[in-house]
Amino acid sequence: MNKTSIIIILLIIALGLRIYDINNTFGFYGDQGRDLLDIIRWFKTGNIPLTGPSVSVGDFHLGPIYYYLIAPFLIIFQYHPIAGAYFALFYGMIFILVSFLLIERLIDKPTALIFCLLVTFSPMAIFLSRVNWNPNLQPLMTILLIFSAIQFIRSNRFLFIFLSGVLIGMGVQFHYTFLSNILSLVVALLIFKTKAVLHFKTWTFFLIGFIIPLLPFFIGQIQNNFLDITNLQIYLERTKDAKSTFLFQTLIDRLFFPFYVFFPTPNLPWFVRFLAVPIWLVVLLSVVLISFSKIRVAFFSKIILTFFLVGSLQSMIARTNFYHHYYFNLGIISVLLVSIYIAYLYQHARLRFIWILPLSLLLWWEIDSIPKSLETNRDLKIVLETTQFIVNDVKSSEYDPAIGIFVMSPATIHQGFEYRYVLEKEGSNTFSSSRPDSADYLIIEKTNNKSINFKSADSQRKVLKIGDLSFDTKFGVIKYVEVYKIKKI
Repeated sequence: MNKTSIIIILLIIALGLRIYDINNTFGFYGDQGRDLLDIIRWFKTGNIPLTGPSVSVGDFHLGPIYYYLIAPFLIIFQYHPIAGAYFALFYGMIFILVSFLLIERLIDKPTALIFCLLVTFSPMAIFLSRVNWNPNLQPLMTILLIFSAIQFIRSNRFLFIFLSGVLIGMGVQFHYTFLSNILSLVVALLIFKTKAVLHFKTWTFFLIGFIIPLLPFFIGQIQNNFLDITNLQIYLERTKDAKSTFLFQTLIDRLFFPFYVFFPTPNLPWFVRFLAVPIWLVVLLSVVLISFSKIRVAFFSKIILTFFLVGSLQSMIARTNFYHHYYFNLGIISVLLVSIYIAYLYQHARLRFIWILPLSLLLWWEIDSIPKSLETNRDLKIVLETTQFIVNDVKSSEYDPAIGIFVMSPATIHQGFEYRYVLEKEGSNTFSSSRPDSADYLIIEKTNNKSINFKSADSQRKVLKIGDLSFDTKFGVIKYVEVYKIKKI
C-alpha cells in the first residue's frame, strides 16, 4: 500500500472518531468561554490582545498566539461556540498528517504508521481534538521541535535552530511548562552537536526565533510595566519557598506517568493496570538498547530519549503536579518511544509476528477507553438553553449596561465565562460577580431535580426564578439547571 493510501485511511478513521456527535458532546466550560470572550471583545473593540489565557496557578497570562489561531474559526462559524470544537478538530487532523510525514521521512514508514495508528485511537488524542483548550496544541509543537532539533544536528543548518526557537516561543504560549524544552534542547546539542553549543550563531538564531512569536506579548508587557512577568516571578519565588503540599514522587513515577497520558488505565481490568509499569519499563529499556545498536533508527532514538529523560528529570526537580496537561509534551514523546519499539520488533525480531502482540494490546487498551473520551460534564446545549432565559429576560426589560453572572456548579469551579460569552455574543456586556447577592443573574447547576429555593441574604434585593431546565444528557453530570434573577427592590 502506497503512502498516500495509508495517510487517507488513517485520516478517515481519525476524522470519524473525532467528529462523531461532536455538536452534542462538545464540552463547553469556563476556560473555553474565557478564551472566546477575550476574542469577541477583540473584534468588538478592535484592540488586538497582547496577552492570552490566564493560568490556573499564579496571577499571570500566557502569550496571545492561541487567540490568533482560533480567531479565524470563530469568524467562519459566525461566533458560535462550536467553532472551538472544529478548531480543535482541525488541529488534531493536522497533527496526524504532519506527524506521519515527518516520522516517515526522518525515521521510517513502520514507525510513522504505528505512531499515527496509536494516536488515531488514543482516547486522550481524541479528546484533545474535540475541545478547544490552549494546552492541547503542545503535542504538535513537541513533534515539530524534536524533528527541527534532529535536522539541525544532522545538517548544521541554522534555519532549524531558528525554527526550534520559534516552536518553543509558540509552545510556551500554550502552556508555561513547555519552557522546559529549552534545557532538553541544550542537553541534546551538548551530546550530539557539542561545537554548536559554543557557537555564537546557534543561540543568536535560536533567540531571534524564540522572540518573534512572543513579540506581541513583550509589547504588552512593556505597556503594562511587565505585570505578567512580575507576577510569574512572584509565583515562582512563592513556590520555591513554600513547603511541598504533596508526597515526594520517585523518578520511576516521573518516568512512567507520561505513558499514562495517552494510554489511560482507569477503565481497564486490574491485571492490566498492574502490568502497566512493567510494560512501560520494557519499552523504555528496549528503546535504550535500540539507541546503542547499529541500525538507522538508533541515532533518532538517542535524541528522542534525551528529550524524554531530561524532561522527566526536570519534572522531578520542579515537583511538577501530576496533571495530564502538564505532561502533554512528554506524553506524546512516550507514544513515539512505544512506536519505535514496536516498529523495531516488526523489522528485526526473530519471531516474525511478535510485534502484533504489543500493538494489539495497546490498540485494545485505547479502544476500550474511547467511550470515556466522548464524555462531558456539561455540554454546549446546557449552556445555550440556560443562557436563553437570561437573553429573553434582558430583551423584555430595562437592565443595567453590564450584567453580573454568578454560577454554582458541581462540574467545575468557574466564573461563568461560558454563559457570559453567549450573552456578549447576543450584544450584552457582562461581568463575573464575586457573590450571588451582587449578581444580576444566578445560575445553579445540579445533578438532581431537588430545588435549591435560593434566597438572598440582602433584604434590598428580590429573587425571582425565571428558568428551570432538565436535560436528558448521555454522559454529563449536569442534569438540571435553575436560573434566578436578582434585582434591587
